[in-house]
Amino acid sequence: MLLIQITSIALLGNALSATLFVADRTGSKIYSYDSLGNRNIFATSVNAASLAFDSSGSLYVGETSSQNIYKYATNGSRTKFATLSSGAPVNMAFNPTGELLVTDSGSNIVKYSSDGSSIIFDSGLRSANALAFDTSGNLYATDIGGIGYIYKYDTGGVRSTFTNGLVASSIAFDSLGNLFAANGRNIYKFAPNGSRTLFASNAAVVSFGMAIDSVGNVYESDSYSGNIYKFLPNGTKSVFDSGLNYPNMLVFQPPIVPEPSTYALFGLGASALAIAYCRKVS
Repeated sequence: MLLIQITSIALLGNALSATLFVADRTGSKIYSYDSLGNRNIFATSVNAASLAFDSSGSLYVGETSSQNIYKYATNGSRTKFATLSSGAPVNMAFNPTGELLVTDSGSNIVKYSSDGSSIIFDSGLRSANALAFDTSGNLYATDIGGIGYIYKYDTGGVRSTFTNGLVASSIAFDSLGNLFAANGRNIYKFAPNGSRTLFASNAAVVSFGMAIDSVGNVYESDSYSGNIYKFLPNGTKSVFDSGLNYPNMLVFQPPIVPEPSTYALFGLGASALAIAYCRKVS
């Protein structure tokens, strides 16, 4: 069910550069935060654990209870995109060519084409979890089983170990190509050359969602406290929102670019007005 309703008013300093979405799994809601940071109900009656936007602005939602992936079009209409047969969806991300990658509770990574057909991209992981793509189209996937791994898959699908010893429950890239990874109460920052530094401590207790805005602010969900935290680029922490039931994945809505026909119609209309004006003057 789609429902837009303002449920909280933003605190000062919570302005956003883009609309932020959060899956509140046990609350069976998806919330969005507008440019002022106000929380709105985007959808109800959905046991959402994972979210991902495609390049056209449609929101894909992975539901744990049904193992379905739903697609919410930009007009708000919902359709079923696919049903996972190998386990419940855990995390999702789109690659640059428009294919949807999904980790499932069966420790697989599944790849979906735009028509809903799928193949197993990788299997045999201990506990596949978070996904993120860098600007070159390489996929990073966390395996939170055992000692913890972050794997890197090149554009040909070849897997290598990016790092280990981190049980990273959420990851995200900033616009500069730095990878951020939540491990326990710490958030680590990996530079493009692979060097690691501690970005923030005393972060979320249980984090399954991280998103980074265009200016480098890091947003992290805490399923334990029901809070969403905001970290400035220097690591300073504040509470962005509180009172959620079990916030999971966070994702920013990409800019929606009008169809070329929109520009064409605008251009034709402007040209017609200009011609009519010139004729009237002459």
